[in-house]
Amino acid sequence: MTGNWHESIYSYLKDGKSYIDFRTILFKMKEEGMSAQDAFLIFEEIWKKLDSEANEKDRDVIAEVTDIIVGYCYPRWYVWDKK
Repeated sequence: MTGNWHESIYSYLKDGKSYIDFRTILFKMKEEGMSAQDAFLIFEEIWKKLDSEANEKDRDVIAEVTDIIVGYCYPRWYVWDKK
């Protein structure tokens, strides 16, 4: 199942989606019962890969998405309850 999330995330990056657009993926993850921690781990893995490739633009988008996952964002952007 993780592979499917990777495909979706890379597709969003390829299409030039902003970090706000990624909330769609995050809500799907949550609807399927994924915890914020598990979602964070998927995005962290992608962030590390992009960092090793020196892909700053996409890496920065993923970093912004991880902020949303952990609740370091406007309250109206929360996906999971902030604990």
